Amino acid sequence: MRASITITGAPNANKMRRVFNRAVLGISKIAVQAAKPTLDAASQAPSGVARPIQWTSDKQRKAFFATNGFGNGIPYRRTGLVNRSWELLAVERGNGQVEIVLLNTAAYASFVYGTFNNNDRYQQQFHRNSGWQRARTIRAQTMAAVRKNIRVLFTDTLKAFGRLDI
Repeated sequence: MRASITITGAPNANKMRRVFNRAVLGISKIAVQAAKPTLDAASQAPSGVARPIQWTSDKQRKAFFATNGFGNGIPYRRTGLVNRSWELLAVERGNGQVEIVLLNTAAYASFVYGTFNNNDRYQQQFHRNSGWQRARTIRAQTMAAVRKNIRVLFTDTLKAFGRLDI
């Protein structure tokens, strides 16, 4: 899973562009750090499992029991890995561009949260019933926080930028 925002710095005036591009990267990194509590809150695990479990299919139910909980034992005990696997990064792409990247590196994250698009077919019904947020909701809340932080930081920086001796 991956979502991104691309930010482009000033296109001309070499010295001004270098200073502004450094500011773009710095602001992006600060904005990302400030948005992490939003990501943590949005991706938090629900308190428990909704019972009875509503399997997505009978084939899934049979596979779960035949493989001893897909290899994780029955009953499954949460490890918190899927929650801890969210990453929010500001990645410098060159030429003043910074990409804000949101991803979950857990191999099974799409079954717990779904995907970033509007197709929730991957999120398993029992995860949805138990209260796991949808990936697209997590993305929307997190990226909104990043955008807000960037807007505030850029406004403050541009006010100061006018006072710089470049």
